[in-house]
Amino acid sequence: LPKMEGTFPYQARPTLSAQERYAMGIPGGSSGVWASPEQAQVLFDYMKKEFQGWDPGYAGLGDNRTTALFMATKFMRMGMWPGEINMGGKRVNVAQAISAAGGTATFTSFLGLRSSETLRPQDFGVPRWEGTPEENLLTLRQVVRFLGGCDVGAQEMDSDVFKLFHETSGGKQLVIEDVDEAAETATKLVIP
Repeated sequence: LPKMEGTFPYQARPTLSAQERYAMGIPGGSSGVWASPEQAQVLFDYMKKEFQGWDPGYAGLGDNRTTALFMATKFMRMGMWPGEINMGGKRVNVAQAISAAGGTATFTSFLGLRSSETLRPQDFGVPRWEGTPEENLLTLRQVVRFLGGCDVGAQEMDSDVFKLFHETSGGKQLVIEDVDEAAETATKLVIP
């Protein structure tokens, strides 16, 4: 990058939304909110020089595919609730709301984040997809690559592999049972 005097100074929290910044012609409606328009332009000029045909796109992240991938992985990454989301034109601080309701700043469930409103095919009498282990691995590999990983593998669970598991995690017994879905109770974590 071209040398700018010092480092980018701390920027006050933006008062305009990403959409408002984009409508004003400020590059990087989403990613550039913490940089001044001049600083964002330096970064974008450098990207265009280094990567032939690069376009900042509507969010300053690249083309629509790159932006979609970034946004898909941005929400609730690293076990942290999002600071703000836009709901019907109103900014809502999710982390603050969960904290005010007695929750914690992170979600650490063994099962990951789950919604009671998730609609699954079997809830509507539609048979769930049952592929071969090989087909399932190919599907998982596509997801991992979509999210930027390079590869994924699988191994049969046997008595030797079980020796690698801890007996407890977070004060709960870690057990492997013959069940269809993983589960978490007050005393144990169940691996199917």
